[in-house]
Amino acid sequence: MSPTTRPAEPTVDAFLQTLGRSKLIDRFRLDSLLAKIPSPIRGHARSLADALVAAGHLTHYQADKLVQGLWQGLVLGPYHVLAPLGRGVMGTVYLARDTRTTELNSDSHLVALKILPPKRAREEENALACFLREMELGRRLAHPNVTRSLDAGVIGGVHYIAMEYVTGDRKSTRLNSSHRT
Repeated sequence: MSPTTRPAEPTVDAFLQTLGRSKLIDRFRLDSLLAKIPSPIRGHARSLADALVAAGHLTHYQADKLVQGLWQGLVLGPYHVLAPLGRGVMGTVYLARDTRTTELNSDSHLVALKILPPKRAREEENALACFLREMELGRRLAHPNVTRSLDAGVIGGVHYIAMEYVTGDRKSTRLNSSHRT
């Protein structure tokens, strides 16, 4: 496949099966949503994914993964992964929504979800030890200048730390960088 060639778009059935496997939207709710989407849009996987994004039921990141046929890693226990925030030495941090809350569209239920890749945990004893130490310290540390750890554990062999999600103050960063000489 050349760099300009895109993979073939999946069928709508394949997209819906992938969406079902992901557990991002339960089947009853999905049926209700599909009934509200015009049939020409429901005829193409990408159009359907875009409609679900526009309606606020998927993020662009989730839709892109699902259209590619990828569903694993979009849900970790009660956390729905919305988008990557950053990648570090230990793993990747994602913006995620904690679905155990009742107000699903509230920003107060967003978390920064740090995940240690299972392969790394299996193959690098030191990486797992460091991650476990971070999990334990996060449970005990409480300081106003450090994000709080809200939850930590292992689900399906995946080690994670759910931390308070704090948005950055981009205005102050921009002002500080513009005054440098």
